[in-house]
Amino acid sequence: MNPLIYHVMKNCFKSIFLILLIGLGALVVMSCSSENESRNESTKKESSFNKAILEKKWVVTHFNFKDNVNSSSKFKYQIANIHIELSKNIFNASDHYSLYTDKGNWTLDTNVITMNSNNENSIYKFKIVELKENYLIVDVLNHKELEQIELVPFN
Repeated sequence: MNPLIYHVMKNCFKSIFLILLIGLGALVVMSCSSENESRNESTKKESSFNKAILEKKWVVTHFNFKDNVNSSSKFKYQIANIHIELSKNIFNASDHYSLYTDKGNWTLDTNVITMNSNNENSIYKFKIVELKENYLIVDVLNHKELEQIELVPFN
């Protein structure tokens, strides 16, 4: 191979490699920047929950259980068809499978939903993990079997 052509090709390859490295570096920086912005947005959303966002009809779609829960208890939850309506300070809950209903008052304190059941004289607490327009994930704070619940809006 001609030494002049080899030298030109080598310099061309170095230039292309350098441009690719710079472009890749720019992509990484931009990606990190947008990731930080999205984290900041989700943090803002977490700190600015308000009742209006939660006031709608929800259906429970998934349960996460604590380790010590037996399979028959899990089955009971998995076949349930639970609908919850949050409106003003009142909640109505019904299991369309067992036909059990409950109602009471609910409050929101920062990111903790507290539900006072009239039927069972019980207080249930849920910490909001994630709230989007099309789903809600909550940690169950004071329940012996449930760890987390996922809900979706229902019309």
